[in-house]
Amino acid sequence: MAKYYESTTTFNYPWEQVTQCFWNRYPNPF
Repeated sequence: MAKYYESTTTFNYPWEQVTQCFWNRYPNPF
């Protein structure tokens, strides 16, 4: 998750949009 977070800092997308795309691709395992 840390590596993913570091990679998202390079994008200009809002954090909400980034997390939305992330959870759409990888549903919360918890």
